[in-house]
This record gives sequence, C-alpha cells and structure tokens, in this order.
Amino acid sequence: MHVEIEQIIREFPQRDDYRDIRERIESSVGAGDLEFAVSLGRAAATAYGAGNWIVEDCVGTLLHASAPERAGAALRVLAATKPEKSRAGRIAAKLAGSLEADEAVAAFGQAGLIGPIADELRACLLQELILRGVTVADHDGLVRWANSAHWSGHPLRVLPFERTPFEHGLALRQFSQHGSSVGLPFSADTSPALSRRTRLALPRAKETTHPAVADRLAQAVANWKRESNGRIESRTFALGSVPDPATTAALMDTLSLECLHARHPSATDLVVTPSTPGQVWSMLFAAAANGGAYNHGEGAAYGRLRAWRSLGALCGATEFDTIDHVTRLARDCHWFTFEADTAWFERVAWDIGIVALTPEPALSILAATDTD
Repeated sequence: MHVEIEQIIREFPQRDDYRDIRERIESSVGAGDLEFAVSLGRAAATAYGAGNWIVEDCVGTLLHASAPERAGAALRVLAATKPEKSRAGRIAAKLAGSLEADEAVAAFGQAGLIGPIADELRACLLQELILRGVTVADHDGLVRWANSAHWSGHPLRVLPFERTPFEHGLALRQFSQHGSSVGLPFSADTSPALSRRTRLALPRAKETTHPAVADRLAQAVANWKRESNGRIESRTFALGSVPDPATTAALMDTLSLECLHARHPSATDLVVTPSTPGQVWSMLFAAAANGGAYNHGEGAAYGRLRAWRSLGALCGATEFDTIDHVTRLARDCHWFTFEADTAWFERVAWDIGIVALTPEPALSILAATDTD
C-alpha cells in the first residue's frame, strides 16, 4: 500500500477535519491520477466498510472526472466494498446519474466487476438508462442482455424496454461530486378545482377495500411508512351508478375517509382538481424512487415498478396485467388529485392525494403523508 494512503487510513479515526483528504483526492483526480483515488477508496472500504465517506468521496470524484476511464475506476472502488444485492439500485442510480449515456452503457458491460450482485446491478442500470432516455435498441450489449433468458424471472423484467407516454418529466435523482438532489412533485395540479356543491345526483358508494388491493394501491408510498414517518390510506369503493366526473369532489365528501377527518372549517379544507394518468404516474414514481422525509426511496428502477403497480391498482388492473393493459385501463379512467387542510395530512412537503374514477363504476383512493 502507498505510504501516504496507509497513513491516511491509519489516522482517519482520530481526525476531526477531513478537508485535506478531500482536497488530495480532488487534486490527484484533477491531474489525471485516478489510481490514487482508486487505491485510497479500496483501502478505506477494506478498513471501514462501504458507508465510509472516503469511499463515497473517491467514487463521486472519480465519476465526475474528465478522464475516459472514470467509470471503470469507480467500479473498481465499488467492487472493494463487496456490496450487498440491496445496494444495486443505489449504485445503478449513481452511475446513470453521473455519467454520459454512452459511458453508462459501457459501465453496463463492466458491471461484472461488482461480483455477486452483477445481474441485479445490470437489471437496475438498464431501467435507469431507459428512464434517462437511452434507446435500448441502439446498443447491442443492452439488447443481448435484455432479451436473455437467465433473468426471465426477475421482477423488473415486466417493465418495457422503452419509456411509455406516461414516463416523461420524471423526478430523477441528480448526482454531483459530493451528493445528490431531487425535486418533490407532490403539490396538487393547477387545473381549476371541482365544486363541492352540485345539483347532480350522487351514486351510492359501497366500500370494497380488500387488504391485498390496499397493499397494491400503496406500493409506491410503502417506503414512506416503512422507513420514515409516513401514513397511508388506500381504499376502493363500488358506485351504484356512473357519476358525472364533475361530482367527484362532492362524492368524496360522502365517504368516511380517515385523511379527511378533523377538517378545518374553511372553503379550502378539500381541493379536488382534474389530473391525467401521466401526472399521477410521475407523483407515484417520485414517491417510490426518491422516498419521503427520512429515507431515499427504492431508486428509479424499483420506483418504476412500484409506480406501475400502484397505478394499475388505482385503475382496477390485476397484479398479472401487462403494462400495456394497465396503460389502456388508465386512459379509460378519470383522474384527480386532492389536498386537504386536515390533521391527518402533515402539509410539509410530502403529501399525496389521488382519486381514480373507473368505468365499472368504482372509485379508488390513495392518500399518503410524511414529515421530518
């Protein structure tokens, strides 16, 4: 081991200030010496584990270097961390979000450097590339792997190899040298709100919520409750007749929804606005991929899967229906978002209210909130 690296590793636990180490990593990589960062990152991974900030700094600095071999260098550091399969999504996001498209595709071919999680990394990286606009058909290596039989049972295999019309304007995590950021597209739509007063007849609503369906409705936001401070309400109702979509706000007033309890006495305690399946899908994706107040979500690959599962449940699809079928069903529904000034919603930054009026006729509701 290089003497300087050995000294850094040995003295690291006693340090209070790490700026000189960061400056050394950056200066060496900036001068074209990627090997120093690779060796230091691998030594830190061996000594202190994958979560050590030296490892993260070395990987981040390498991925944002100007050298053509930066992806391979970063993968060598990551290989030394002996990552668990569960980290594949995060690694894939970092690769796709830091590299140019052609470099990320090249990294896909080098993913075997990661060892036991190579296939999981490729599965996640393929989805990251698709969502970031890479055309799979343009790259022979991606085509061969995507169509191979050995991952036929993988849960991500059900996802299409190109973006659907709903999958645009996504909140994809952006990576910088020392961190990442992402937007929070959870505010209600800007369309004119529906009136809660109507002279039109409202159908009788009978609750039909089944635990399995409720779980599928909540797939996209389950991580908020599991890993943060989130609350979720997911319910379905059969309607006695087909309502005018304009009565949806008034109809919601007749339902005993937990998220609408303890409403404040104001005209804006419930605001329901028309939406589209694409806008709803984007909200679901952001919730699943990027997480809530205290977690980072499941990454874009599994976020894509969870968003489709929730959207499918909202529009009455079964868990076995294809994405194409879910898309057709979603287009036949009327979609709304809602927000409410109640004690149930935290009203900080992470609030979701979605309503789907399906042709059966039926109403599906998904509400979620989280706070720090």
